[in-house]
Amino acid sequence: MGAFEYSALNREGDTCRGVIEGDTQRHVRQQLREQGLIPLALQEVSSSPARDSGPRIGAGELALFTRQLASLTGSGLTVEESLQTIARHTARGNVRRITLGLRARVREGYSLAESMSGFPRTFPTSYHASVAAGEQAGRLTPILERLAEHTEQQQQLRQKIAMALLYPAILSVVAILVAGGLIGYVLPQVIEVFAENDQPLPVLTRAMLSLSHFVADYGIITVAFAALGALVIQLVLGRRGARLQWHRILLRLPVVSSLVRDINAARFSSTLGILCSSNVPMPEALEISARTISNLAMRGSVEPTSRWVSEGGSVHAALERSGHFSPVTVQLVSSGEASGRLESMLSHAAEYQNREIESRLMTLVGLFEPFIILVMGAVVLTIVLAILLPIYELNQLIP
Repeated sequence: MGAFEYSALNREGDTCRGVIEGDTQRHVRQQLREQGLIPLALQEVSSSPARDSGPRIGAGELALFTRQLASLTGSGLTVEESLQTIARHTARGNVRRITLGLRARVREGYSLAESMSGFPRTFPTSYHASVAAGEQAGRLTPILERLAEHTEQQQQLRQKIAMALLYPAILSVVAILVAGGLIGYVLPQVIEVFAENDQPLPVLTRAMLSLSHFVADYGIITVAFAALGALVIQLVLGRRGARLQWHRILLRLPVVSSLVRDINAARFSSTLGILCSSNVPMPEALEISARTISNLAMRGSVEPTSRWVSEGGSVHAALERSGHFSPVTVQLVSSGEASGRLESMLSHAAEYQNREIESRLMTLVGLFEPFIILVMGAVVLTIVLAILLPIYELNQLIP
């Protein structure tokens, strides 16, 4: 029995879409007619990579799916029964589509990991590699619980970063809008009074007036060109060579480089810890973990660690050789290798790096807020001086 995506007309004549299980398209059409629906289109849900082009599920949904699957398999249900239960109770169409696609593949005799590998945009390589190791070792439920915790931690980190950057972003936008409004519309109307009296204007006032005319005449065009430039930059960065050069620049910037390194190192350490707990061979675990690093320049330095370890080198020496991991992380990994507690030490390393990221972000946000206030104050002071200077000169002319 497979899963099919359908679009159909209901009794009111509205188009509805969903996912339904059936042996054949004819069977599915019959089921839809029994429900009072008129089938318009049917398409079988496949777990082939070519079909995994639709919307992916979010990290929060993936964590919930993994947690539910771990609970159901831990209660004694088979994988196929667990997937069927999740599909019945989920309200999200994408989650149901993927779950039924997995169930269809499992019913065909594929393992859960093999089924997940057909949805690479939803289940990364490290995810289904851990599931494969759990299935082989008979420890699927504990591995799923670790994966759920890992996904939840990654989601929480992304949310913290987004929330930390939200306020400065809003403050910057408001500051730009206020400054643009003052310069483009308020300042010309005030200075126009002095211009009508043929009074010579101070240099600062004339400069601000010229800037005001530019904003009023070409402001929209400037914004359009800026948007076009951002689009061109995005297209250029879509090429691997250009993106690699940009990532190298990020690793050289004074403040940004440490954040980029910590974020990627935390993701790498957490993934490597899960793979180690899944008994994935270390060279393969290092190779898979390196793929989770988003910075291409950093990834290129970390990828050879798999070869170094397979040739007999230690993990901590390989990470230190890459030059992108903090001394604390390297020392924790070294202690884990010496004590046989590498998995635990990798988790501690990921937690340490996450705390470092939060601390750096809070520091940057704390410095950015007064900086924006000072810049805004300087802009307002300049505008006020541009208005008051003509008034002051006019008072000097009155005997």
